[in-house]
Amino acid sequence: EGMNFNIGDIVWCIDPNNNDGRYVITYYHRPCEVVKVRKDEIRVKVLDENDDDFEFWVYGKFFQRVKSKATVI
Repeated sequence: EGMNFNIGDIVWCIDPNNNDGRYVITYYHRPCEVVKVRKDEIRVKVLDENDDDFEFWVYGKFFQRVKSKATVI
């Protein structure tokens, strides 16, 4: 079962409790942009941080695409 993510997609974590430490920064409904795609993983950039270094490889199965950038409140 392949992932259907593309570079530029906006995604968020749908299963933050099933994590290995890499998902803390991408906690539930924190918007991220897909910047790279591998077979089972995607590299995401957290969108609500000013630091451009907030990028992480994560398992795509824990993420879903969102229709547009969410507003963080």
